[in-house]
Amino acid sequence: MKKGFTLIELVIVIGISAIILSFECTVLIKSFKGYKDNIVKTRDEAYVDEGIIIIKNFVNDNMISVNAQNNEIDVISSDNQIKKIHLVKSSGKIMVDYYDAFGNEFKAANVIATNIKDMEVYKKENLLYVSITDEDGEGANECLGVKKLY
Repeated sequence: MKKGFTLIELVIVIGISAIILSFECTVLIKSFKGYKDNIVKTRDEAYVDEGIIIIKNFVNDNMISVNAQNNEIDVISSDNQIKKIHLVKSSGKIMVDYYDAFGNEFKAANVIATNIKDMEVYKKENLLYVSITDEDGEGANECLGVKKLY
């Protein structure tokens, strides 16, 4: 008797190995896709949370008065600046525009958050309600107390 493998046995082993390897590759690709989707979702949730935190800091930091209308926030601060926080729907970004004390001269603009679908803001007496929703429909709501600096 001959010791060793025949050609048919080798072809069968290679075929079975190829089938098992293709299943493993499919599982690996699906796990990478799930990982990528999870990263995007986590990033968008972080943008919403950071947007709320930054708005809270703008409202509470050296604020003289806060107005909210048409889903925009106007903050007049003690450092002679007017900050307008608003959503640019075409780009999905929440922006802060900085103006001089009279609101005439535009100074700068910063992006607070991206991939934002909607931002709702309204003020009732000494409370400012802010709601931000991302592209996936996940969102965050915050009720901010508006205190005046005298």
